[in-house]
Amino acid sequence: MNVESFIPYLSEPNVKLQELKEKDKEIFLNKPGQSNRELNPYWKAGGDGLPQNNPGRSDNPKILDVNWLKKSLRRAEEQALRDNKCLEEVVAERWGSLETVQTMIVEAERMSNTQQNKSYHKRCYNDKNDRDSHRISRIRKRLRSKSRSRSKDRARKYNIPDYSSQHHTELKQNYHKPKDNDNYHQQTMPANSSRIKNWKKDKNDEKRYPITELPVSEPKQVDLWNINNTNGTNKNTGDVLTEAEINKLGANIIKAELMGDDELAAQLKIQLEHARKHVTSCNTRVQEENVILTRTDAKGTARPIQPRNQSKWENYRNKKTIETHISGERVRHFADDDKYSLQEMFQREKGRSTIEDEAVFVKLASKNIDHMDDTFERQIARTDSEAKQEKWDRAQAIKEHKNLSKCMDNCSWCLDSKNMLKHMIVAMDSVICLSLPACISLSTGHCILTPIQHVACQLQLDEDVWDRLMEFKRKLTKMFTDEDFYPIFFEVYKIRSKFSHMQLECIPLPKKIGELSPIYFKKALLECETEWSMNKKIIDLTCKGIRHAIPNGLSYFMVEFASHPGYAHVIEDEEMFPQNFAKEIIGGMLDLDHNFWRKPKRQSFEEQRIKVLEFTEKWSNYKSS
Repeated sequence: MNVESFIPYLSEPNVKLQELKEKDKEIFLNKPGQSNRELNPYWKAGGDGLPQNNPGRSDNPKILDVNWLKKSLRRAEEQALRDNKCLEEVVAERWGSLETVQTMIVEAERMSNTQQNKSYHKRCYNDKNDRDSHRISRIRKRLRSKSRSRSKDRARKYNIPDYSSQHHTELKQNYHKPKDNDNYHQQTMPANSSRIKNWKKDKNDEKRYPITELPVSEPKQVDLWNINNTNGTNKNTGDVLTEAEINKLGANIIKAELMGDDELAAQLKIQLEHARKHVTSCNTRVQEENVILTRTDAKGTARPIQPRNQSKWENYRNKKTIETHISGERVRHFADDDKYSLQEMFQREKGRSTIEDEAVFVKLASKNIDHMDDTFERQIARTDSEAKQEKWDRAQAIKEHKNLSKCMDNCSWCLDSKNMLKHMIVAMDSVICLSLPACISLSTGHCILTPIQHVACQLQLDEDVWDRLMEFKRKLTKMFTDEDFYPIFFEVYKIRSKFSHMQLECIPLPKKIGELSPIYFKKALLECETEWSMNKKIIDLTCKGIRHAIPNGLSYFMVEFASHPGYAHVIEDEEMFPQNFAKEIIGGMLDLDHNFWRKPKRQSFEEQRIKVLEFTEKWSNYKSS
């Protein structure tokens, strides 16, 4: 044994080599990402710590969802129908042209089919792996069930790997949220599955979300003329083009003329003329109607709604209760008593409807409250925000205006209405119209007095209109009395028909039968409706007329005779009181068939003309008296 075997031999070259290795190692470790503890994989192999972009990948434009595009086109159709616009014009505001949207839908459908194919093959591969995992798991469970104590030895003996964790991991990785195109397998291979599972149903299922089909024309592909295509034919001459497409068509006309193709230029000019005509016809707009919003009270008085005074912080305040008593004495009833003067409160109360208070009282009664009167007093003492009340007033005024416009358009007694039978008019002045019924009359001379303006009842007539109505009644009474007839005037007004047109009917009866009519009507009024009522059954009009006997705002029935001022009755239950109450009594007095007054038959135009001529001949002798 020599000394070099147990004494380290150090030479100068070896020391320098070792120092160089340590220095290189230090330089290598000082570089970022070279340590074995580095977690960022992009520092390794001389990287800069950032992921590298794939140079082979091209920046393709984003393809939108085909379902979203179709829904967007459907919403455009609904907007075009609602705003009375052309579909091409609505689509052009967002997408540029209808052709662009249709191209995007075709491209999205193509990309969707490609993604469905990839998803289907991937799902088939995952299903196969799942079946293999389940099979191995069943084998392992069967082996473990034989002996719990020797499970480890048996596993080593058969060399069975542990698949439980692998199976759990595969299931966790392969499970995805159901997508819209998950029913592709059922669509392509219907033999394997005859129905789609509930969780795979489309969100736009027609049974769950029914969609109403709009009467909008199906979008058509607009094909512009190609100046190089000499043998093409014009298939979309009648299609409506957008402004951009019209400009493009004009440019094609100029190009065709420059190239000397006169035939193509003439065809394009014809197409341009048709397109401009369609655009002109589609540019019709529904004009907005500017009206003054009014509220009509129970008395028939219409007043414009007034804006409420409110501070800028009023919208942020909650309801608060106003003190109504101080030291045991009542100082105010409503929450807004301090806002208005006595004159303003009087005007508001005169124009106020009882419907508001009745609505509050009914709301409290529906809650099964024992002491509703006390609760009602507390409820009206609570102030609400002025913005909510003004919004409610505006909504009610708009609703009332729509109902009034609808009733006046369909009214059979307004001169401006399309349902008015003008050939049945006998006489008319500036305020009153005398006409005959279009159906079979109960007797000869049956006529109807109506005001020119749309007024609900006699109680709401102006003084000049009332005077003219009395003059017409006096002339009719004289005319029928001279012919030995007994005229009966009657009117039925129900407040439920808020916008009805007043009709004062006159039916002449033979004098012997007509003189007994007050007895018949009095007995019928005593037996009408229920036995117990809040108002008097019969109101005698001998002392005062109908305008003073019946308060304005109540439903009523009135009848007037030639020799008697007549009777009036306040209708409490409008459903129990028939509209043909007087005609039923008169039909019974004349012993007529019930079809004459219950379901009167409409006469032909010739019969109506003869009836009007006969009545006009009689009336001509008394209209100037």
